[in-house]
Amino acid sequence: MQLCGVFNTSSEVLDDIPEVLHGQQIDIREAQKEDPIIRCWLTHVSKVGISESHLRDKQTIDLNGYKWIGNNRKTISPNAWRGSGGVGFLIKNNVFNNFDVNILDRNRDDILWIYLQCKYDQDVKFYFCVCYLQPERSCRGNIAQEFYDSLLSQIYLYSTGVPIFLCGDFNGRSGLQQDFDDTLDMVLPRQPIDETKNAFGDYLPDFLRDAK
Repeated sequence: MQLCGVFNTSSEVLDDIPEVLHGQQIDIREAQKEDPIIRCWLTHVSKVGISESHLRDKQTIDLNGYKWIGNNRKTISPNAWRGSGGVGFLIKNNVFNNFDVNILDRNRDDILWIYLQCKYDQDVKFYFCVCYLQPERSCRGNIAQEFYDSLLSQIYLYSTGVPIFLCGDFNGRSGLQQDFDDTLDMVLPRQPIDETKNAFGDYLPDFLRDAK
């Protein structure tokens, strides 16, 4: 299971989350018992995006204080001893006091969209998407172009003035390649710690530019 994104309405809470937790492979259920940092972090974080949940059929994640909303793969090998891929969100129970949380789109394996709509002001709405792109040498083949085409179409479809939060595992290593347009983007250059580049590393920057 991979923790791939964190969202909270409090920027102070986000600033306090150790950077090492972002994208780290952990077993959440065991980690919260053994690691006081993760246990404290889960106490404050209200929305967690998870990729590679490895759930099958209608399996869910049962974590105290959270509700699981997932999109398990519909087709897996009959010989597989566990599920593969799969994405979802853990939503803290108290979020439901103020927001209705519903699935927006789960038509494609390994992409899940949900939306939060304020119970007291229907105009206050947020879209969240979590996704997973299988590695380039996966037995399912290279589906990167198809994956990004689908994801980009969904972004265009749901870009209606509602804030969109996107997280996921894209299995793209872009090395030192610039992933933004310095004539348009007001962002600081990233400081890469991984200089390795793979084939999927070319798809990700193209997607980021096209999704503006």
